[in-house]
Amino acid sequence: MRVAFLGVLITVALGCAHASREEAALAEMVPAGSSIFRLEYGPDDVGAATRVKLALQRSASAAEQWGRFSTPVVITIHPTHEAWSASDSEVAQLLTHELTHCAMYQSIASPALWQHRAMPLWFREGMASVTAGQGHKRVAPDAIKRFYWSKETGAGAQAGDPLTDPEPLYASDVDLVYATADKAFRFLLDRHGEARVRLIMASMAKGSDFREAFRNAIGIPVQEFEADFRRSLVTEGQVEDAVLGALPTTPAPLLARGTCQRE
Repeated sequence: MRVAFLGVLITVALGCAHASREEAALAEMVPAGSSIFRLEYGPDDVGAATRVKLALQRSASAAEQWGRFSTPVVITIHPTHEAWSASDSEVAQLLTHELTHCAMYQSIASPALWQHRAMPLWFREGMASVTAGQGHKRVAPDAIKRFYWSKETGAGAQAGDPLTDPEPLYASDVDLVYATADKAFRFLLDRHGEARVRLIMASMAKGSDFREAFRNAIGIPVQEFEADFRRSLVTEGQVEDAVLGALPTTPAPLLARGTCQRE
């Protein structure tokens, strides 16, 4: 049995006609931010649609900080039997996350090409998570530090890397992957600012691949940034230990600069 909005699934598509569900008997155009969105839903989901429309006012503006919606976006509400207890804030976070993906992809390529433009998971999911304010939903920062500490000391045999090789970790620790993406993107913003992140996307829109665009905008290779991010976690851990009076007697080894795996 469906429970109001708490049992619906929302999908966001870049204006693809096939994304609309056949049973969506109702549709309306909803202005939000500087764009107009098509909202589709069934007759039993009127209440959910009302909540989505309210959340959309905040979500669209947040996502548009990364670019305007040049292609129509369709938001479809699908009925489901799975109950999901979501607050209005969580609905807005969900929409903001998905709309940020739309704005990002529309900023870097035409509709025919955006699916072929590769970006690291930490960049695309980190941007969406940070913009939506979902960092608090991820694992504690200590979990990320512990992963890299165990890698460096040889205490952990876990395959993959949540930053540069996330695929092996999806099944076992997907939250760690998304938490790392959130933290890495925040690190990028703190170090270089929003304007340079927009320059990455502007460079990709002109035809550069992500690695070239990143170096053009940030001034260093993406592999160097990723290594700097890992080292910041190690340094952060050492500082916290020092404050607690528990600094290791042997300095922790710095992480070697690695090679970014293909996204």
